Amino acid sequence: MKPTRGTIALLFVLLPGCGEDEQQAPVAQRASLSDGTVAVVGTQPISGTTVRSIASAQGLSLEVARDSAVQDSLFAQAADARLSPYERSVVRRGELARALYQELEADARAKGPATDAELSELTQERWLTFDRPSAARTSHAVVLVDKDTDKARAKALAERILEAVTGAKDEADFTAKAKSVPTEGLNVRVEALPPVAADGRPVTPDNPAPPSARFDKLFSEAANAIAEVGGLSPVTETPFGFHVIFLAEKTPELRVPVDERRTKLAHDVIVRRIQRQEAQLLAQSKVPVEVSRAAESLTAAVRVRQ
Repeated sequence: MKPTRGTIALLFVLLPGCGEDEQQAPVAQRASLSDGTVAVVGTQPISGTTVRSIASAQGLSLEVARDSAVQDSLFAQAADARLSPYERSVVRRGELARALYQELEADARAKGPATDAELSELTQERWLTFDRPSAARTSHAVVLVDKDTDKARAKALAERILEAVTGAKDEADFTAKAKSVPTEGLNVRVEALPPVAADGRPVTPDNPAPPSARFDKLFSEAANAIAEVGGLSPVTETPFGFHVIFLAEKTPELRVPVDERRTKLAHDVIVRRIQRQEAQLLAQSKVPVEVSRAAESLTAAVRVRQ
């Protein structure tokens, strides 16, 4: 078929080799192609719009983008000739899914920088890294209380422990002195605790606690109210019992500036936008899905190459 006169572009053809099984690499020939077409690979046209999109998305020159599109087309046609109809359908589904995710990403980026709401949401989730409050690392002695415990006796024992530990030089000294007080049959626990913020959040960046983990609010406030390292709290009652708290260390707050957070969380904002679009699409999908009752055993039988 004679090409319509228009743009002078590239026409790629496969030339026969000298031997029966030999082939040379595709050779580009100059030809007159229809308007808007910059290359034809076999019978597949590549438009200028496609090349410009590739160049824009990947930061390439138009020439490099054109060559990339040509190479992709060559490999695609070679794969199409080699694969079975089922294999081609699998590849096609993958291509469609990949194209959809690229579109979702483009939409997410088009919304611009992180909004204040998006930044606030991620900051709250990652407060240990970006918005960490000051915290108190403590040791405490607690006279535990249950429904059968005489609370007056428990509080009196806690007062004796406070008297014994007053003037403790360090955590080890506090622990030794607290344990030296006779318990008189009551249940006393003496232990070191991780840093805790005044609102009860464990402040442990190297070993983050689950989001739901919280210290008792009364204990947390009392621990953070101790003015100086080495200081003691008054006897503090919580639902667990009566505490005497020793402040071993005060960890400073960490507040990353908003502009810096916006920069550091830019990628995560894009990912979160894509995830939400994906969830919305899946929720709206009407495509039926059926899973074999033997799915687990069938999946387990597949050998995965390491």
